Amino acid sequence: MPDSFSLSASRQGSVTVLALTGRLDLDGSREFDRQIKAMLERKDDRIVFDCAGLTHIASLGLRSLLAAVNNSGKSGGRIVFCAAPANVAQIFTIAGFEKLFTTYPDTATAVASFD
Repeated sequence: MPDSFSLSASRQGSVTVLALTGRLDLDGSREFDRQIKAMLERKDDRIVFDCAGLTHIASLGLRSLLAAVNNSGKSGGRIVFCAAPANVAQIFTIAGFEKLFTTYPDTATAVASFD
């Protein structure tokens, strides 16, 4: 399926950058939830969600992002967002999530926010 969801991780110091690509919908949320749960269980909880590659986000995707932020915070971790394309940023705004998510314009600024 074109635009299927994928997630790739890289490390920048003590921060994990997760590049989110494609459609974060029903199928994508399942994979996302599984991987985030594993990361948080390992205490890998200083995370940047790089949204530059997201092409669409459905309500289940929003739920997954919010759950990740809340679960990370419960364990003393932190998740921030960066580089959301205009259509994804608009969905965050319409859903009221721009008040719940800390966002940055690019990956470098997001990673630096952990220092």
